[in-house]
Amino acid sequence: FKNKVAWLNGIYAGCMFSIVTVFVALWGVPFIQLAYQLNLADATMVCDAVFVGVALGGPLVGWLDACYPTVRRLLLVALPAVAMMIVLAILYVPHQSMLDLSVNMFFLGLFVSNYVLNFIIGNQIAEPHTRGASVGFVNMLSVGMAPLLQPLIGWLLDFVSPAHAVAPTGQLNYTLHEYHIALSLIPLCLLGAAIIGFFLPTPEKTEADGGDLADPMV
Repeated sequence: FKNKVAWLNGIYAGCMFSIVTVFVALWGVPFIQLAYQLNLADATMVCDAVFVGVALGGPLVGWLDACYPTVRRLLLVALPAVAMMIVLAILYVPHQSMLDLSVNMFFLGLFVSNYVLNFIIGNQIAEPHTRGASVGFVNMLSVGMAPLLQPLIGWLLDFVSPAHAVAPTGQLNYTLHEYHIALSLIPLCLLGAAIIGFFLPTPEKTEADGGDLADPMV
């Protein structure tokens, strides 16, 4: 709790993982249904492409960091910046086909998968006897963004919507413009992650501070 780097590292993970816990898991499907006129099954399939990207990107990012430690800063800064551009395209570029949208979602998952680096950093910045707690702290903050951002986006939708946004049947009647306003928090989180990436330790910095890099894949 006293380590500022641990907080920055965990918040970075939360900002990146919010694509999964906030966008894909809750607000992405109804937004895609409305914005791209897809049915529930197709919108869900489009969102699932993010998980395919994460499944492939996580091991790839871990391998790059282990084999080419000097690229960590680039991965920490560039990947969330590219992911932010992809989210902006998904949110604001109209008339994409289902295939184009699925490809964008796949690459979004591929680029946000670098939150695996935060677990490596959490392991490296801790003393041997506190590594379990350190990695657990990263995990707590990575999933802890969901109970903050999920209701915050919902509150923003209600705030910018008229009182009749929810029909008597319980069906949401938010407009595309209202979704654009509320979901703007997602690219802002990715922008925040790109900025935080400048302040996270590289392997060289961690080693200079006395960290143990004997097993960079842990």
